[in-house]
Amino acid sequence: RASLVAHEPKVTVDLSRAMENHTYKFDGVYGESATNQQVFDSAVRPMVEHLFASRGHGTCFAYGQTGSGKTMTMEGLGSGEGDNSAGIYSLVADDLFRNVRGAGGGLTVRAGFFEIYRGKCFDLLNKKRSVQVMEDEHGAQHVVGLHQSTLASAEELLLLLSTSDRTTRATAQNTHSSRSHAVLQIEVVEPASESVRCTLSLVDLAGSAWAA
Repeated sequence: RASLVAHEPKVTVDLSRAMENHTYKFDGVYGESATNQQVFDSAVRPMVEHLFASRGHGTCFAYGQTGSGKTMTMEGLGSGEGDNSAGIYSLVADDLFRNVRGAGGGLTVRAGFFEIYRGKCFDLLNKKRSVQVMEDEHGAQHVVGLHQSTLASAEELLLLLSTSDRTTRATAQNTHSSRSHAVLQIEVVEPASESVRCTLSLVDLAGSAWAA
């Protein structure tokens, strides 16, 4: 793991000059030729494996300016497009169902997909029905009313996502730009007790046209 220190010049209340240091830690850096498979193998697969083994909760964010490739990284380019044909959604689904099969069965995979647009949440698998984010007595956040589909394979998950209708707009940088934050929530559940073994949220953030 490496780190980067950014030095920010400041002027204090007595008008004297000062320097504030910000340290950022990161696990890896990928060049423009890096493939979705490479990003998944080094940055996302270890998290999936850890969550499945530890019964935890994790989140993967795709963050960047408009046109930087966030949605392409998450969704992929489709069949016949070489090393980037599969995106993080597909690669995560394949790995997750491999873990489920390796556990000897008895586990259920459920998924919900919603967008956050102009401060409100909409169910992308249920005709953009408005849903609410609420906090329970333990301080955990839940999307109340979100439709969840039970899935038997990675292919079913991708088919489900293909039916969604995310909010997009044309911008100066991109003719088909995502204008909302899209959140895919995947749960692995033990049906006998209905307890959640692990949860993974894959978040494709809206781009910043100003930053571009």
